[in-house]
Amino acid sequence: MQERFQRRTKALWLLTPCVAALIAACSSDGGSPSGGLPDGRDPSDPTVVTPPSTADDDEQQQDLSSLKWNPSFAPDYNNLAAQPWVEPVSAAEKDSVVVRPDELVFSALETPEVRDWAPGRVVVSAPGEGAGQNPLGFARRVVSVRDDGDRIVVATETVSLEDIVTGDFQSTYDPADAKDVDLDKLDLEWAAK
Repeated sequence: MQERFQRRTKALWLLTPCVAALIAACSSDGGSPSGGLPDGRDPSDPTVVTPPSTADDDEQQQDLSSLKWNPSFAPDYNNLAAQPWVEPVSAAEKDSVVVRPDELVFSALETPEVRDWAPGRVVVSAPGEGAGQNPLGFARRVVSVRDDGDRIVVATETVSLEDIVTGDFQSTYDPADAKDVDLDKLDLEWAAK
């Protein structure tokens, strides 16, 4: 027991000068002797000091407009893959569907195969070009399918991106490559929600 006490005493003798040196180093900031800022101001003073403007500063500010900004980005890449349960619709389905907030409506005469869609199926579509109302495309999970006269109504729910694809991508946007969207086919009630 006495040996343990002697070891602790030796450790304290070694530790004491280290702690004293640390306290001394922290209490002195190496700045001004008054404890303020290097220029002698009090750090608690909220006054903002703006350096005086020089002729060189004015020339540099005017010269900024002549600078050409040519950013460079890593090349585009696409490592996205569709989830195995995702099924794209046919061209006929894409062009004839009427997209609503919680359902898809198809013509029973043009697309009778829609009756076979099972609940849980994830269906995706690019924008349609036919008589339907599908200007933006869609991604939905089938909840139920029912006949309604000459139409087939598919009740749906939204899906997340993770339900549709896996992976990552990077793409640079070029406004010159942008395409106009025909908003005449957009269901305005649905868009307002």
